[in-house]
Amino acid sequence: MSHPLTPSFKELIELMLAGQLSPDQSMLLAEMVDRPQYKEELEAMLHESYYHNADRTEESPEVSRRFLESIRLRMGAANPAIDVDLREAVATEPLAGQEAVPAESPEGQEAAPIRFIGRRGLRRVAAAAVLLLCVAGAWLLRPKSQAPMPVAAVPAKDVLPGGDKAILVLADKTTIALDSASSHALASQGQTTIYKMGHSLVYKPVAGSAPNPGMLFNTIMTPTGGQYHLVLSDGTKVWLDSKSSLRFPAAFGSGSREVEMSGQVYFEVADDAAHPFLVQVGAQTVTVLGTHFNVNAFPEEGPVRTTLVEGAVKVEAAGHGLLLHPGQQASGSRQLIGDPDMEATLAWKDGVFRFNSASLPAIMRQLSRWYGIDVTYKDSIRASFVADIPREAPLSEVLKLLELTKHVHFEIENKQVTVMKN
Repeated sequence: MSHPLTPSFKELIELMLAGQLSPDQSMLLAEMVDRPQYKEELEAMLHESYYHNADRTEESPEVSRRFLESIRLRMGAANPAIDVDLREAVATEPLAGQEAVPAESPEGQEAAPIRFIGRRGLRRVAAAAVLLLCVAGAWLLRPKSQAPMPVAAVPAKDVLPGGDKAILVLADKTTIALDSASSHALASQGQTTIYKMGHSLVYKPVAGSAPNPGMLFNTIMTPTGGQYHLVLSDGTKVWLDSKSSLRFPAAFGSGSREVEMSGQVYFEVADDAAHPFLVQVGAQTVTVLGTHFNVNAFPEEGPVRTTLVEGAVKVEAAGHGLLLHPGQQASGSRQLIGDPDMEATLAWKDGVFRFNSASLPAIMRQLSRWYGIDVTYKDSIRASFVADIPREAPLSEVLKLLELTKHVHFEIENKQVTVMKN
Protein backbone atom coordinates (compact mmCIF):
# COMPACT_ATOMS: atom_id res chain seq x y z
CA MET A 1 0.00 0.00 0.00
CA SER A 2 1.33 3.39 -0.96
CA HIS A 3 2.01 6.09 1.60
CA PRO A 4 -0.94 8.52 1.99
CA LEU A 5 1.28 11.37 0.75
CA THR A 6 2.49 9.47 -2.30
CA PRO A 7 0.59 10.50 -5.45
CA SER A 8 -1.18 7.78 -7.38
CA PHE A 9 -0.06 6.82 -10.88
CA LYS A 10 -2.86 8.90 -12.38
CA GLU A 11 -1.97 11.90 -10.20
CA LEU A 12 1.67 11.62 -11.25
CA ILE A 13 0.66 11.65 -14.89
CA GLU A 14 -1.50 14.72 -14.35
CA LEU A 15 1.45 16.44 -12.65
CA MET A 16 3.74 15.49 -15.53
CA LEU A 17 1.33 16.81 -18.15
CA ALA A 18 1.12 20.07 -16.16
CA GLY A 19 4.93 20.28 -15.97
CA GLN A 20 4.87 20.10 -12.15
CA LEU A 21 6.73 16.86 -11.43
CA SER A 22 9.49 17.06 -8.82
CA PRO A 23 12.72 15.06 -9.43
CA ASP A 24 11.63 12.42 -6.87
CA GLN A 25 8.21 12.14 -8.48
CA SER A 26 9.86 11.80 -11.89
CA MET A 27 11.87 8.83 -10.68
CA LEU A 28 8.77 7.29 -9.07
CA LEU A 29 6.85 7.63 -12.32
CA ALA A 30 9.82 6.15 -14.20
CA GLU A 31 9.62 3.05 -12.02
CA MET A 32 5.85 2.77 -12.40
CA VAL A 33 5.74 2.89 -16.20
CA ASP A 34 8.03 -0.15 -16.36
CA ARG A 35 5.35 -2.23 -14.65
CA PRO A 36 2.77 -3.93 -16.91
CA GLN A 37 -0.24 -2.91 -14.79
CA TYR A 38 0.58 0.78 -15.18
CA LYS A 39 1.14 0.51 -18.92
CA GLU A 40 -2.33 -0.99 -19.16
CA GLU A 41 -3.75 1.82 -17.02
CA LEU A 42 -2.05 4.38 -19.24
CA GLU A 43 -3.54 2.81 -22.35
CA ALA A 44 -6.95 2.81 -20.70
CA MET A 45 -6.57 6.52 -19.94
CA LEU A 46 -5.88 7.23 -23.61
CA HIS A 47 -8.87 5.14 -24.66
CA GLU A 48 -11.11 6.93 -22.16
CA SER A 49 -9.81 10.33 -23.23
CA TYR A 50 -10.61 9.56 -26.85
CA TYR A 51 -14.16 8.42 -26.18
CA HIS A 52 -14.95 11.28 -23.82
CA ASN A 53 -13.79 13.93 -26.26
CA ALA A 54 -14.61 12.62 -29.72
CA ASP A 55 -17.95 12.28 -31.45
CA ARG A 56 -18.75 8.60 -31.89
CA THR A 57 -19.17 8.21 -35.61
CA GLU A 58 -19.51 4.78 -37.14
CA GLU A 59 -15.81 4.69 -37.93
CA SER A 60 -14.69 5.82 -34.46
CA PRO A 61 -14.13 2.31 -33.00
CA GLU A 62 -12.02 1.33 -35.99
CA VAL A 63 -9.99 4.54 -35.86
CA SER A 64 -9.45 4.10 -32.13
CA ARG A 65 -8.39 0.46 -32.59
CA ARG A 66 -5.85 1.35 -35.29
CA PHE A 67 -4.53 4.25 -33.25
CA LEU A 68 -4.06 2.14 -30.12
CA GLU A 69 -2.41 -0.62 -32.16
CA SER A 70 0.11 1.88 -33.48
CA ILE A 71 0.76 3.04 -29.90
CA ARG A 72 1.32 -0.55 -28.74
CA LEU A 73 3.74 -1.12 -31.59
CA ARG A 74 5.82 1.87 -30.56
CA MET A 75 5.69 0.92 -26.89
CA GLY A 76 7.05 -2.50 -27.78
CA ALA A 77 9.88 -0.96 -29.77
CA ALA A 78 10.82 1.34 -26.84
CA ASN A 79 12.27 3.63 -29.48
CA PRO A 80 13.41 7.02 -28.13
CA ALA A 81 13.52 8.44 -31.67
CA ILE A 82 9.71 8.32 -31.84
CA ASP A 83 8.93 11.34 -29.66
CA VAL A 84 5.67 12.27 -31.35
CA ASP A 85 3.29 15.01 -30.28
CA LEU A 86 0.43 13.88 -32.50
CA ARG A 87 -1.98 16.79 -32.32
CA GLU A 88 -4.43 15.22 -34.72
CA ALA A 89 -4.48 11.46 -34.24
CA VAL A 90 -8.00 10.67 -35.37
CA ALA A 91 -10.64 12.08 -37.72
CA THR A 92 -14.01 12.85 -36.13
CA GLU A 93 -16.90 15.24 -36.64
CA PRO A 94 -16.27 18.79 -35.30
CA LEU A 95 -17.92 19.72 -32.05
CA ALA A 96 -20.58 22.41 -31.83
CA GLY A 97 -19.23 25.90 -32.32
CA GLN A 98 -16.08 24.70 -34.08
CA GLU A 99 -15.08 24.96 -37.70
CA ALA A 100 -12.76 22.69 -39.57
CA VAL A 101 -10.03 24.59 -41.40
CA PRO A 102 -9.97 23.81 -45.12
CA ALA A 103 -6.80 23.70 -47.15
CA GLU A 104 -6.37 24.43 -50.80
CA SER A 105 -5.63 21.63 -53.21
CA PRO A 106 -2.82 21.95 -55.74
CA GLU A 107 -5.47 22.92 -58.29
CA GLY A 108 -6.66 25.78 -56.05
CA GLN A 109 -9.95 24.09 -55.16
CA GLU A 110 -11.28 24.11 -51.62
CA ALA A 111 -10.06 21.03 -49.82
CA ALA A 112 -12.29 18.65 -47.91
CA PRO A 113 -11.56 19.52 -44.28
CA ILE A 114 -10.20 16.99 -41.84
CA ARG A 115 -12.57 16.70 -38.91
CA PHE A 116 -11.18 16.98 -35.42
CA ILE A 117 -11.60 16.59 -31.67
CA GLY A 118 -12.36 19.60 -29.45
CA ARG A 119 -9.26 21.58 -28.56
CA ARG A 120 -9.30 20.67 -24.86
CA GLY A 121 -9.84 17.00 -25.59
CA LEU A 122 -7.25 17.12 -28.35
CA ARG A 123 -4.62 18.31 -25.90
CA ARG A 124 -5.48 15.45 -23.55
CA VAL A 125 -5.28 12.84 -26.29
CA ALA A 126 -2.06 14.34 -27.61
CA ALA A 127 -0.50 14.42 -24.14
CA ALA A 128 -1.47 10.81 -23.52
CA ALA A 129 -0.03 9.82 -26.88
CA VAL A 130 3.22 11.60 -26.07
CA LEU A 131 3.39 9.80 -22.75
CA LEU A 132 2.77 6.40 -24.29
CA LEU A 133 5.33 6.95 -27.01
CA CYS A 134 8.05 8.56 -24.92
CA VAL A 135 7.75 7.32 -21.35
CA ALA A 136 7.51 3.61 -22.18
CA GLY A 137 10.73 2.32 -20.66
CA ALA A 138 11.06 5.64 -18.78
CA TRP A 139 13.40 6.99 -21.44
CA LEU A 140 12.60 10.65 -20.83
CA LEU A 141 12.80 10.35 -17.06
CA ARG A 142 16.07 8.43 -16.73
CA PRO A 143 19.13 10.41 -15.55
CA LYS A 144 21.15 11.67 -18.53
CA SER A 145 24.19 9.71 -17.35
CA GLN A 146 22.50 6.42 -18.14
CA ALA A 147 23.09 4.76 -21.50
CA PRO A 148 20.33 5.34 -24.06
CA MET A 149 17.74 2.70 -24.73
CA PRO A 150 18.47 0.56 -27.81
CA VAL A 151 16.76 1.81 -30.96
CA ALA A 152 14.57 -0.64 -32.80
CA ALA A 153 15.84 -1.73 -36.20
CA VAL A 154 14.54 0.25 -39.14
CA PRO A 155 12.95 -1.85 -41.89
CA ALA A 156 15.19 -2.33 -44.93
CA LYS A 157 12.84 -0.40 -47.22
CA ASP A 158 12.52 2.52 -44.80
CA VAL A 159 14.30 5.86 -45.19
CA LEU A 160 16.37 7.24 -42.33
CA PRO A 161 16.07 10.91 -41.38
CA GLY A 162 18.65 13.53 -42.19
CA GLY A 163 21.23 14.75 -39.70
CA ASP A 164 24.16 17.08 -39.06
CA LYS A 165 25.86 17.01 -42.46
CA ALA A 166 27.55 19.82 -44.35
CA ILE A 167 30.48 20.70 -46.59
CA LEU A 168 32.77 23.62 -45.74
CA VAL A 169 34.55 25.32 -48.64
CA LEU A 170 37.56 27.44 -47.62
CA ALA A 171 38.85 30.51 -49.43
CA ASP A 172 41.34 28.42 -51.45
CA LYS A 173 38.51 26.03 -52.51
CA THR A 174 39.63 23.30 -50.09
CA THR A 175 36.58 21.29 -49.01
CA ILE A 176 35.97 19.67 -45.62
CA ALA A 177 33.17 17.16 -44.95
CA LEU A 178 31.99 18.28 -41.52
CA ASP A 179 29.98 15.15 -40.68
CA SER A 180 33.11 12.96 -40.89
CA ALA A 181 35.56 15.47 -39.38
CA SER A 182 36.55 15.00 -35.75
CA SER A 183 36.10 17.75 -33.16
CA HIS A 184 39.25 19.90 -33.20
CA ALA A 185 40.78 22.87 -34.99
CA LEU A 186 40.03 22.23 -38.67
CA ALA A 187 41.81 25.09 -40.40
CA SER A 188 43.06 28.68 -40.19
CA GLN A 189 41.79 31.52 -42.37
CA GLY A 190 43.94 34.60 -41.92
CA GLN A 191 43.67 35.59 -38.26
CA THR A 192 40.75 33.23 -37.61
CA THR A 193 40.83 29.62 -36.45
CA ILE A 194 37.98 27.29 -37.40
CA TYR A 195 36.92 24.70 -34.83
CA LYS A 196 34.49 21.84 -35.01
CA MET A 197 32.86 21.53 -31.59
CA GLY A 198 30.46 18.61 -31.48
CA HIS A 199 27.88 19.35 -34.16
CA SER A 200 28.79 23.03 -34.48
CA LEU A 201 31.32 24.96 -36.54
CA VAL A 202 32.90 27.88 -34.65
CA TYR A 203 35.03 30.73 -36.04
CA LYS A 204 37.33 32.32 -33.44
CA PRO A 205 39.48 35.35 -34.33
CA VAL A 206 42.93 35.46 -32.80
CA ALA A 207 42.80 37.73 -29.75
CA GLY A 208 43.90 41.28 -30.54
CA SER A 209 43.94 40.78 -34.31
CA ALA A 210 42.94 43.74 -36.48
CA PRO A 211 40.16 43.54 -39.06
CA ASN A 212 41.51 42.05 -42.29
CA PRO A 213 40.98 44.42 -45.24
CA GLY A 214 41.34 41.50 -47.69
CA MET A 215 38.56 39.26 -46.34
CA LEU A 216 38.67 35.50 -46.91
CA PHE A 217 35.24 34.12 -47.78
CA ASN A 218 34.10 30.64 -46.78
CA THR A 219 30.95 28.78 -47.77
CA ILE A 220 29.04 26.13 -45.84
CA MET A 221 26.56 23.96 -47.75
CA THR A 222 24.09 21.39 -46.42
CA PRO A 223 22.90 18.61 -48.74
CA THR A 224 19.44 17.12 -48.96
CA GLY A 225 18.92 15.56 -45.54
CA GLY A 226 21.52 17.79 -43.90
CA GLN A 227 21.52 20.58 -41.33
CA TYR A 228 24.23 22.43 -39.45
CA HIS A 229 24.92 25.03 -36.75
CA LEU A 230 27.54 27.72 -37.21
CA VAL A 231 28.98 30.51 -35.05
CA LEU A 232 30.48 33.34 -37.07
CA SER A 233 33.54 35.33 -36.00
CA ASP A 234 31.38 38.11 -34.47
CA GLY A 235 29.41 35.65 -32.34
CA THR A 236 26.36 35.50 -34.63
CA LYS A 237 24.70 32.09 -34.45
CA VAL A 238 23.39 30.52 -37.64
CA TRP A 239 21.30 27.40 -38.25
CA LEU A 240 21.13 25.98 -41.78
CA ASP A 241 18.27 23.75 -42.91
CA SER A 242 18.71 21.05 -45.57
CA LYS A 243 19.64 22.13 -49.11
CA SER A 244 20.90 25.49 -47.84
CA SER A 245 24.11 27.48 -48.04
CA LEU A 246 25.81 30.48 -46.45
CA ARG A 247 28.76 32.46 -47.85
CA PHE A 248 30.50 34.59 -45.23
CA PRO A 249 33.89 36.10 -44.36
CA ALA A 250 36.09 34.18 -41.95
CA ALA A 251 36.48 37.50 -40.12
CA PHE A 252 34.37 40.60 -40.73
CA GLY A 253 36.00 43.85 -41.82
CA SER A 254 35.59 47.34 -40.43
CA GLY A 255 32.34 48.07 -42.29
CA SER A 256 29.03 46.26 -42.41
CA ARG A 257 28.80 42.52 -41.82
CA GLU A 258 27.58 40.93 -45.05
CA VAL A 259 26.67 37.32 -45.84
CA GLU A 260 24.86 35.55 -48.70
CA MET A 261 22.43 32.65 -48.28
CA SER A 262 20.17 30.22 -50.09
CA GLY A 263 17.61 27.70 -48.84
CA GLN A 264 16.45 28.28 -45.25
CA VAL A 265 18.56 29.84 -42.51
CA TYR A 266 17.83 31.07 -38.99
CA PHE A 267 20.01 33.88 -37.58
CA GLU A 268 20.68 35.12 -34.05
CA VAL A 269 22.72 38.20 -34.87
CA ALA A 270 25.27 39.48 -32.35
CA ASP A 271 24.63 43.09 -31.29
CA ASP A 272 26.93 45.59 -32.94
CA ALA A 273 25.17 48.86 -33.79
CA ALA A 274 28.28 50.24 -35.51
CA HIS A 275 28.38 47.36 -37.99
CA PRO A 276 24.97 46.52 -39.52
CA PHE A 277 24.40 42.89 -40.47
CA LEU A 278 23.23 42.34 -44.06
CA VAL A 279 21.88 39.10 -45.51
CA GLN A 280 21.81 38.90 -49.29
CA VAL A 281 19.12 36.50 -50.61
CA GLY A 282 19.20 36.66 -54.39
CA ALA A 283 18.08 40.19 -55.31
CA GLN A 284 16.73 40.83 -51.79
CA THR A 285 18.64 42.28 -48.84
CA VAL A 286 17.74 41.91 -45.16
CA THR A 287 19.36 44.58 -42.98
CA VAL A 288 19.59 44.18 -39.19
CA LEU A 289 21.53 45.44 -36.18
CA GLY A 290 20.90 42.71 -33.62
CA THR A 291 17.96 40.35 -33.92
CA HIS A 292 16.59 36.82 -34.34
CA PHE A 293 14.95 35.98 -37.65
CA ASN A 294 14.32 33.22 -40.17
CA VAL A 295 14.65 33.40 -43.95
CA ASN A 296 13.00 30.78 -46.16
CA ALA A 297 14.26 31.12 -49.72
CA PHE A 298 13.49 27.68 -51.14
CA PRO A 299 12.40 28.38 -54.74
CA GLU A 300 9.64 25.76 -54.59
CA GLU A 301 8.02 27.61 -51.65
CA GLY A 302 7.37 30.83 -53.59
CA PRO A 303 8.58 34.34 -52.63
CA VAL A 304 11.32 34.67 -50.04
CA ARG A 305 9.75 34.75 -46.58
CA THR A 306 11.52 36.64 -43.80
CA THR A 307 10.07 36.03 -40.32
CA LEU A 308 11.13 38.18 -37.38
CA VAL A 309 11.30 36.74 -33.85
CA GLU A 310 12.81 39.70 -32.03
CA GLY A 311 14.48 43.01 -32.85
CA ALA A 312 13.84 44.72 -36.17
CA VAL A 313 14.82 44.09 -39.78
CA LYS A 314 14.31 45.85 -43.07
CA VAL A 315 13.67 43.81 -46.22
CA GLU A 316 14.54 45.52 -49.50
CA ALA A 317 14.44 44.57 -53.18
CA ALA A 318 14.04 46.45 -56.47
CA GLY A 319 13.41 49.77 -54.77
CA HIS A 320 10.75 48.43 -52.39
CA GLY A 321 11.20 47.92 -48.66
CA LEU A 322 9.37 46.66 -45.58
CA LEU A 323 10.22 47.23 -41.93
CA LEU A 324 9.39 44.19 -39.79
CA HIS A 325 8.57 44.09 -36.10
CA PRO A 326 8.55 40.92 -33.93
CA GLY A 327 5.88 38.44 -34.97
CA GLN A 328 5.69 39.73 -38.54
CA GLN A 329 6.65 38.10 -41.81
CA ALA A 330 7.55 39.60 -45.18
CA SER A 331 6.64 37.76 -48.36
CA GLY A 332 9.16 39.18 -50.78
CA SER A 333 9.73 42.91 -50.23
CA ARG A 334 6.18 44.12 -50.86
CA GLN A 335 3.74 42.03 -48.81
CA LEU A 336 3.61 42.15 -45.00
CA ILE A 337 1.98 39.26 -43.12
CA GLY A 338 1.01 40.50 -39.67
CA ASP A 339 0.07 37.22 -37.98
CA PRO A 340 2.19 34.41 -39.46
CA ASP A 341 2.32 30.89 -38.04
CA MET A 342 5.50 31.39 -36.03
CA GLU A 343 5.49 27.89 -34.55
CA ALA A 344 5.28 26.16 -37.92
CA THR A 345 7.85 28.53 -39.45
CA LEU A 346 10.49 27.98 -36.77
CA ALA A 347 9.85 24.34 -35.89
CA TRP A 348 12.57 23.00 -38.21
CA LYS A 349 15.25 24.72 -36.09
CA ASP A 350 14.00 22.81 -33.02
CA GLY A 351 14.02 19.48 -34.85
CA VAL A 352 10.27 19.22 -35.46
CA PHE A 353 7.91 19.00 -38.42
CA ARG A 354 4.97 21.19 -37.36
CA PHE A 355 1.95 21.01 -39.61
CA ASN A 356 -0.91 23.40 -38.79
CA SER A 357 -3.66 22.76 -41.35
CA ALA A 358 -0.94 22.05 -43.91
CA SER A 359 -1.74 20.71 -47.36
CA LEU A 360 -0.21 17.39 -48.34
CA PRO A 361 1.98 18.89 -51.11
CA ALA A 362 3.44 21.37 -48.59
CA ILE A 363 4.16 18.50 -46.18
CA MET A 364 5.74 16.32 -48.85
CA ARG A 365 8.05 19.14 -49.96
CA GLN A 366 9.45 19.31 -46.43
CA LEU A 367 9.82 15.54 -46.23
CA SER A 368 11.49 15.47 -49.65
CA ARG A 369 14.18 17.92 -48.56
CA TRP A 370 14.84 16.13 -45.26
CA TYR A 371 14.68 12.48 -46.31
CA GLY A 372 15.95 12.90 -49.86
CA ILE A 373 12.90 11.26 -51.40
CA ASP A 374 11.10 11.64 -54.72
CA VAL A 375 7.32 11.96 -54.46
CA THR A 376 4.77 10.74 -57.00
CA TYR A 377 1.05 11.51 -56.68
CA LYS A 378 -1.26 8.75 -57.84
CA ASP A 379 -4.26 10.66 -56.44
CA SER A 380 -4.96 14.27 -55.48
CA ILE A 381 -5.48 14.45 -51.70
CA ARG A 382 -7.72 17.38 -50.82
CA ALA A 383 -7.19 17.56 -47.08
CA SER A 384 -5.26 19.52 -44.47
CA PHE A 385 -3.19 17.99 -41.68
CA VAL A 386 -2.24 18.96 -38.13
CA ALA A 387 0.65 17.18 -36.39
CA ASP A 388 3.95 17.65 -34.57
CA ILE A 389 6.50 14.98 -35.53
CA PRO A 390 10.22 14.93 -34.68
CA ARG A 391 12.55 15.16 -37.65
CA GLU A 392 14.63 12.34 -36.17
CA ALA A 393 11.86 9.78 -36.81
CA PRO A 394 12.29 7.36 -39.74
CA LEU A 395 10.21 8.23 -42.78
CA SER A 396 7.85 5.28 -42.30
CA GLU A 397 6.84 6.57 -38.85
CA VAL A 398 6.00 10.01 -40.23
CA LEU A 399 3.90 8.52 -43.02
CA LYS A 400 2.11 6.12 -40.65
CA LEU A 401 1.03 9.03 -38.47
CA LEU A 402 -0.37 10.88 -41.48
CA GLU A 403 -2.17 7.71 -42.52
CA LEU A 404 -4.00 7.62 -39.18
CA THR A 405 -6.27 10.36 -40.50
CA LYS A 406 -7.57 7.79 -43.04
CA HIS A 407 -7.31 10.38 -45.82
CA VAL A 408 -4.09 9.17 -47.41
CA HIS A 409 -1.94 6.09 -47.98
CA PHE A 410 1.75 5.88 -48.89
CA GLU A 411 4.00 3.29 -50.48
CA ILE A 412 7.79 3.46 -50.06
CA GLU A 413 10.12 1.83 -52.59
CA ASN A 414 13.78 2.75 -52.05
CA LYS A 415 13.53 6.55 -51.93
CA GLN A 416 10.42 6.80 -54.08
CA VAL A 417 7.18 7.58 -52.20
CA THR A 418 3.82 7.14 -53.93
CA VAL A 419 0.86 9.09 -52.55
CA MET A 420 -2.67 7.74 -52.97
CA LYS A 421 -6.09 7.87 -51.42
CA ASN A 422 -6.75 5.54 -48.53
